[in-house]
Amino acid sequence: MDFYKEIASLEIGNNTESLSYLGNLIWSFAEVGYDALRSCEAICKFLEKRNFTVTRNLKGIKSTFLAEYGRSKVGTKKSFANVGILCRYDAVPNKGHVRGTNLSAEVAVAAALGVKAVISSTADRLGKVTVIGCPNLEGGGLIPLFRLRAFKDLDIVLDAAPGPRTEWHPVYMGCQNFRALYYGSPALPDKFKPASSAMDASMIAYTKVLAMQEHFGRAWKAALSVCQPGSIQVDRRLCETVVKLTAPDSAGLSFLTIRVLPCLKTAATVTGCEVLSIASWGKTLLVRLAREVLSIISW
Repeated sequence: MDFYKEIASLEIGNNTESLSYLGNLIWSFAEVGYDALRSCEAICKFLEKRNFTVTRNLKGIKSTFLAEYGRSKVGTKKSFANVGILCRYDAVPNKGHVRGTNLSAEVAVAAALGVKAVISSTADRLGKVTVIGCPNLEGGGLIPLFRLRAFKDLDIVLDAAPGPRTEWHPVYMGCQNFRALYYGSPALPDKFKPASSAMDASMIAYTKVLAMQEHFGRAWKAALSVCQPGSIQVDRRLCETVVKLTAPDSAGLSFLTIRVLPCLKTAATVTGCEVLSIASWGKTLLVRLAREVLSIISW
């Protein structure tokens, strides 16, 4: 693994100046939504010069592209990973690249060069890297690409976002999501039963998990959100708490699950509500990429 990291880092380092120029160029264009034509073309030409096969206007959508290098199939059998990298380059209307999407594009292209270098270093040059140019993220640009199955041949899709710190070592994380649906009931004076509020149950679950968060390890996290159909003032009978757990490995994820699930269940008990369901979905693997270091994933 360290050998491949060194190859990727060296390739990215050799292209530092041209990558920086590309990022600054996209910044200067500051194009919005599907009008990011010059930004798209600049990235396409950059990748074409480095032996990527580029398809413009992917699935007929303006200012999108697909850039590919390598192969993931031998004959009709697929045997090597196709690593997708999402490339974002559209600006915020009237504000330019305040969210740093020009840097996201720069990092995406840099990561693609790193993976390409690793593929080229292997004897059979097997494995594939695919860059997907996605504009109009502010307006939900990913949705039409999903509907048109632009990601169907990819084994994993990576994304990079600029932040206030540098991650020298990528962090691999297991991710598990839970959704708890609470149901409250009106007061029944003749049965001496007070009203129960589903919103109260959701908020208690929220505060319980939040209180535990400070005792978790630095890499263990539980992010929550409280959702409710309709207006809070009108209907407090139905409410939902969504929890997203992340940990470096499956053991940490199991530990968080054991700690968090009772919080969701007891919140219903103490408020007199019913918990209609606690459903889990999507156990997946996330990757954080640093600009300086690239992790190669064998899938």
